[in-house]
Amino acid sequence: MKIDIIHDATQAKGIAVVIDIFRAATVEAFILGNNAKYIIPVKTKEEAFALREKNPDYLLLGENNGYKIEGFDYGNSPVEIKNVDFTGKVVVHRSSNGTQGLVAAQNADEVIFGSFVTFAAVKKYIEQSKNETVSLVPTLAKTEETNEDEHFAYYLYKELHGYDTDMEEVRNHIKGLGSVLLDPKFPEFPEEDFHLSLTLDLYPFICLTDKRDGKLIVRKQEVNL
Repeated sequence: MKIDIIHDATQAKGIAVVIDIFRAATVEAFILGNNAKYIIPVKTKEEAFALREKNPDYLLLGENNGYKIEGFDYGNSPVEIKNVDFTGKVVVHRSSNGTQGLVAAQNADEVIFGSFVTFAAVKKYIEQSKNETVSLVPTLAKTEETNEDEHFAYYLYKELHGYDTDMEEVRNHIKGLGSVLLDPKFPEFPEEDFHLSLTLDLYPFICLTDKRDGKLIVRKQEVNL
């Protein structure tokens, strides 16, 4: 199996795992875990509002620069929606990094939104696939220091190759980076989002992109673990 870590989603090939740990990929897992029909990822808030204008029952969720978009039903916070019943609902999701990556990665054969809360399912799905090419795509802008999306990519890379891993070490490294989620000066960014986003294996499914009625969607795909 050929596994590459890349930062340009348009170059993703094979199975692409798009990564946005804080917080879009985690949020989508919670939405689908709470029984949403499916999610429509979009690049802009204007696309989201246009979709709801045609479909008043659609829920809008997401952020711009981390902050909830005015007029949206929910922000991009897993703690905000962890107990929301989305049964049968279609959710339109816009985020500054994650949904951009999902849209951009569509040249790949399959696109998964990768999160720690669905980690075992993502790993098993890749292992069971006949596709021998995997692209791990951190969506957070690359910096000199390894960011949380890259930590996820390296963790998955090591797991797929059978190397020893230590999730507690990963958590400590990410905590050491500092995060607005851990800064009490920003109460609109709940600390619980940090801890939820770094929780392993809450859900036995992957968040897989698909097409429905000509639109890009993200749906739940159960995985036998």
